[in-house]
Amino acid sequence: MLSLIIPFYNDSGCPIPFVAELKKEFKGINYELILVDDCSSDSTPEELESLKDINVHVIYNKQNLGYGGAIITGLNRGKGDILGFTCGDGETSPKDIVRVYKNTNNFAVTKAVRINRKDGLRRKLISRVFNSLNKLRFNMLLEDINGYPFFLKKEVYNELCDLRTDWLFNIDLIGKILSKGHRINGFVIEHQKRLEGKSHVYPKNIIKMVIEYIKYRGFNEK
Repeated sequence: MLSLIIPFYNDSGCPIPFVAELKKEFKGINYELILVDDCSSDSTPEELESLKDINVHVIYNKQNLGYGGAIITGLNRGKGDILGFTCGDGETSPKDIVRVYKNTNNFAVTKAVRINRKDGLRRKLISRVFNSLNKLRFNMLLEDINGYPFFLKKEVYNELCDLRTDWLFNIDLIGKILSKGHRINGFVIEHQKRLEGKSHVYPKNIIKMVIEYIKYRGFNEK
């Protein structure tokens, strides 16, 4: 069984079309979707509520837990033997999500590597610098640290502890998986434009991310 976690924060207009298309692609797959609202202030909670059914569960965080915190909330609730997470803004197509997932039967950990990025020049530059820094600082040779979807077997997730809850969640998760001796297998996907709204990577968030990255001591920090 697959438990796929999708975090949302002020993503009005994205959940309903994205989840509808995802459910079409998941026909024949034993799955649950865990949609996590991280204290949105727009219509996102109401949109998520309308999606609830036997396979779609919604969690409403009582306080904003941050990007990683929202994902961890869902991962800890997942019942599947394979856990995964992806963005809910449509930047990854449901077809590609299913394609990457099906390769998890052969590997303990799989993730997407985005090509032909459709986001702006600033986002592309930030991503390139971030990935290059991780190669130099941590010898992390993955081409796209923040590429979605990301899948791992539950037994691998259970080996991990004290994961970051902020924007460094992905690098912390990947670093701790690698430190346990697991290989992360990447699969190329075509990047898509957002369904609605704008990215939450604002200048003030970038500054905060830079400060936290400088302070970050590595995968074994306490």
